[in-house]
Amino acid sequence: PDKRTNHWFLISDPMPGLTILFAYHYFVHSWGPKYMQHRKPFEFNNILVAYNFIQVLVSIYVVYGVIFYKF
Repeated sequence: PDKRTNHWFLISDPMPGLTILFAYHYFVHSWGPKYMQHRKPFEFNNILVAYNFIQVLVSIYVVYGVIFYKF
C-alpha cells in the first residue's frame, strides 16, 4: 500500500466503510419503505426546475469555455 494514503478516511481501516455500506443498505431496503408506506410521494417540482436551469447555465458556461478559450 501507498504510505501517503494510510491516514485517509476509509483507507487505513475498512470498518467505517462497511458500517456506512450496511447502514445504507438497511435504510434503502428496510427503513425507507416502512417510513414511506403510508405517505404521499415527495414533490420536488420547483426544486427540479431550478436544478435543471442551473444545469443549463453550467453547460452553456462549459461550452463557451471550450469554444473560446481552448483549454
